Amino acid sequence: MGWIVSGPATIDKSSKERKVVATIQTRCDELLKKFWEIEEIPRAVKLTSEEKRCEELFEEGVRRAEDGKFEVQLPFKQNVEVLGSSGVIAKRRFMALEKKLNRNADLRIQYHDFLRKYLELGHMEVVKDIRSVEGGYYLPHHCVLRPESSTTKLRVVFDASCKTSTSYSLNNILYTGPRIQDELVGILLRFRKYKYVFSADIEKMYRQIWVANSDRKFQLIYWRFNANEEVRTFALNTVTYGTACAPYLAVKCLQRIADLKEATHPNESQAIRSDFYMDDLMTGGDCLGEVVEMRRNLEAILLEFGMPLRKWCANNSQILEGIAKENIEGSLNIEDEELPVKALGVMWCPRSDVFSLKYKATEDGKFSKRSILSETAKLFDPLGFVGPVIVV
Repeated sequence: MGWIVSGPATIDKSSKERKVVATIQTRCDELLKKFWEIEEIPRAVKLTSEEKRCEELFEEGVRRAEDGKFEVQLPFKQNVEVLGSSGVIAKRRFMALEKKLNRNADLRIQYHDFLRKYLELGHMEVVKDIRSVEGGYYLPHHCVLRPESSTTKLRVVFDASCKTSTSYSLNNILYTGPRIQDELVGILLRFRKYKYVFSADIEKMYRQIWVANSDRKFQLIYWRFNANEEVRTFALNTVTYGTACAPYLAVKCLQRIADLKEATHPNESQAIRSDFYMDDLMTGGDCLGEVVEMRRNLEAILLEFGMPLRKWCANNSQILEGIAKENIEGSLNIEDEELPVKALGVMWCPRSDVFSLKYKATEDGKFSKRSILSETAKLFDPLGFVGPVIVV
């Protein structure tokens, strides 16, 4: 489980080169240590020169579109001309995907429904003139199944790390941007501090942000809804899951909303700036009336920028008054049910307002460093509730 080095290496005495083969295996105790590092208090980190440049590019390229949503440019750190041909491998992977979908009717229906909705909402469109996207980048795609989700059971994800003929991928030439949201631990701790709390998430957060027309040719996919049709090229018009800059662009747009509303809605601005973890909101206060007002204001503010909130939960039914039933998490009935919901990776019971952990132990009876590591990995415990007993 430690260092492993090969035996004698055959060396040609006439050559000045010396070759030794070594295999380094990560120690299990080092991997285990990483589970506790999430509890460390974060330190202030200065932006690197690359992160500063990414921030500058965002400021130069962001604008409000006619529908109120943000439009952003992709933050390129290298000349796009280094990208080679990407169409061949993307088409080959599409054909393999299509064969897989044809073997599974249910999966095919879900995949088609997802991309049909993508098309209907204008989040992607057919490229009518292929010459207009010359020098662009094709994204291979596949699906991720999330049966536990109360909304989207299947999500199509795009592979912007796929290498082109020049060994560069789209992600290679994009800035990832700095981390600009609060740490998970801080958000959860503040959530426990309030007497009245609520949670929600932004519906299709990435796809509520347009990508500038000039950059859409770097978000191309191959697709067809019928095997009898010709494979066509589609352009993705919004911030795309799978690109290196997507999390940064989405969060930065939220921060921009907070800045724009600072003067008129300081409390809501602070919640937007500090109580979001990606698209998940967890916030509250100690006065019920103020919390109800903040909930309404947050809903209106984010909707103004094309970011509707859904999957609402709260520990008091008055906070949820006026929200459409389909936008409440699992049609939650706080008064009658003790129904746990997932909140930033931990289970939260709104009625009793407690956190819990969901865990099912294996019963094979065999124990080793590796099996213990596997078991502890199943417990996501960022606040260290069961830290003293997790290994025991």
